[in-house]
Amino acid sequence: MWIAIGIIAGVALILLLCVLAAKYGSYARGKQKGEEGERIVEKILGGLDGEKYTINDLRFSENGQPRQIDHVCVRHNGIWVIETKNRSGIIVGDGDKRIWVQTFPNSVTRNEMRNPVMQNKTHLYALSVCLGLPRRLFRNLVVFADTDADISGVTAPEVCRADELRAVIDEPTGVRLSSAEMKRYADKIRALGESSSVGRREQKRDIAERQRSIRRGICPRCGSPLVAEKTDDGIYYVCSASSCGFGIAKRDRDKM
Repeated sequence: MWIAIGIIAGVALILLLCVLAAKYGSYARGKQKGEEGERIVEKILGGLDGEKYTINDLRFSENGQPRQIDHVCVRHNGIWVIETKNRSGIIVGDGDKRIWVQTFPNSVTRNEMRNPVMQNKTHLYALSVCLGLPRRLFRNLVVFADTDADISGVTAPEVCRADELRAVIDEPTGVRLSSAEMKRYADKIRALGESSSVGRREQKRDIAERQRSIRRGICPRCGSPLVAEKTDDGIYYVCSASSCGFGIAKRDRDKM
């Protein structure tokens, strides 16, 4: 009897280890692919013609909350805040919808992803506040690094593929920065990253505090009450302050 129990326990342990190894392997592959996408975009930004200042992997803290921006490119036509996504397949999404969908030809696989335009808008807002600069100077841009990605189903002007980046970032925006302004803004961004370096322990503490605020129904960004809002994608808790824009899906809040 005890031998049988030992065998069952051993098999269960092996299965558990296999599941954990598969999850870790999936996470590691996703992380590696994301880093590859960031390198692709970084190379394109580095090869842009004309005067520019590029800051990659900017990390800073806004009101104790850690922020990370893949790329910031200061150009004559504004400060570009760029989020990189290295996803393939068919991407469908609306700029105003919180959830986008990734599918693949001849496959039943269907992956949901958070709206990267909204995510990057949060980073843009935080950066403008920390720098004390008007938001009109900033441009929100999401770049899909995998050129095989089909983004024809995305209805958001802030989205492009890597092979379109050069053309998009050269488009007129209504903003015109002088060389002196470009350098001054780039110096401020670099100084923000250096002065706001967040250690791993502090970052975990900030995330825990952020989650506590959300569970209490308080916006972690501005402190206003969160209100439930029913959408086609499910229930979301959104900030009652219209100027804030924070929101989180009920399913994500329930996981905290």
